[in-house]
Amino acid sequence: MNIADFLEKDARKLKELLLKEAMVGLVDGEIFRTGGSGFERINISCTRSTLKEALEQIVKVLGKRK
Repeated sequence: MNIADFLEKDARKLKELLLKEAMVGLVDGEIFRTGGSGFERINISCTRSTLKEALEQIVKVLGKRK
């Protein structure tokens, strides 16, 4: 499953899924600027190991949904 396809279908459900199952929170991109609409963001101001773990969790959760 392409994450962009999932976002177009229901970004709210994706955010809930990742928060619940991957323990990773997303933020609406539009809060940063008008051009951010349609994007989701994660905060990457953390250690590389924390970021790597978060990305691996996202891949794991979304991989189950193929």
